[in-house]
Amino acid sequence: MSKTFQLARLLIVFTLLFSVTHTYSQIVSEDKVPPYTLPDPLTFLNGSKVKTKEDWKKRRSEILEMCEREMYGRHPGRPANMRFKVFDIDENALNGKAIRKQVTVSFSDSINGPSMDVLIYYPKNVKGRVPVFLGLNFQGNHGVSKDPGINFPLTGFGLEPQV
Repeated sequence: MSKTFQLARLLIVFTLLFSVTHTYSQIVSEDKVPPYTLPDPLTFLNGSKVKTKEDWKKRRSEILEMCEREMYGRHPGRPANMRFKVFDIDENALNGKAIRKQVTVSFSDSINGPSMDVLIYYPKNVKGRVPVFLGLNFQGNHGVSKDPGINFPLTGFGLEPQV
């Protein structure tokens, strides 16, 4: 038996062993939800009450820290070699109503290192700061709009630059 065949067989076995799907019971009817009490947002973890604006700032920090620790995870911080490169600007996007910018955010110095493309539209005739909506997707930016000027990513399709 060839070494390649043995490795492929081993890979299949591990895949089957570790891909067991777990089923979790779901509550589909509100009347089946057991009684519960939500925590009071104006009560510190030590039981004391929020009474002042300064207290609220401390309690808010406490809540955010709990969300970070228990739900969302901690922000890893900015990578040391993070770079931004604007690779496209269209001053007449969306029928002249917006400016489109496309920016590559690189997280290392390597050309094949991790990166992402950010697609930004902002109003054309507005001066100063404007609100922004940030949407993450797993389709690529070309999947969120029919704008033909949106870059089609080369990574993930076997078209990565060769070093």
